[in-house]
Amino acid sequence: MKRNLLLVLAIFVFSISIFGQGSPKPTPTPLTKPPVYILPDVLTSISQVKDVTSKDEYFIHLKALIESHKVKNLTSQYKYNGSANLTSADLSYMASNGQIAMMAIAKERGMAEANYKAQFGRVCVTPTETNGVLTDAVVVDHLKCRFALAEVKNSTPTNIVTKGRFSMLLNQALNLWIRKIDALK
Repeated sequence: MKRNLLLVLAIFVFSISIFGQGSPKPTPTPLTKPPVYILPDVLTSISQVKDVTSKDEYFIHLKALIESHKVKNLTSQYKYNGSANLTSADLSYMASNGQIAMMAIAKERGMAEANYKAQFGRVCVTPTETNGVLTDAVVVDHLKCRFALAEVKNSTPTNIVTKGRFSMLLNQALNLWIRKIDALK
């Protein structure tokens, strides 16, 4: 009987050592670093833009976009890089930010959001680059669609559009758009 008791005790101890430990603890996964986000620059003045001077041909247009129209997120780390070719992503992003600024202006001027969307709620396909560039004609057509404007002019339809040139075109489109809003009231 002692022998049976010892055998049961041995089986009990063995089973506890094998099965009684609970479920195995998972191997901890290494912590991943959170993604690094570059916060958009909050600009209120052209003087905050580090790589633009009053000698740049697009200076007054970029100044109007930032200070008058209050277009957000035009720079990265407070640099505009006006001599860089405009990409489809730049066009989409900056034109969208222009549109957001115009919605705020329409609201300030008493235009109901539903009326704004009825007039200007168009879906415009962002053009893709041809040989890595966008031409004036393509960019102007996109702005005409996005802001429902026939009046935007492209004086150099085959020229490659830089970000500096785009600030001129976007400022022209927004000025025409504001006139259109005022006429609709």
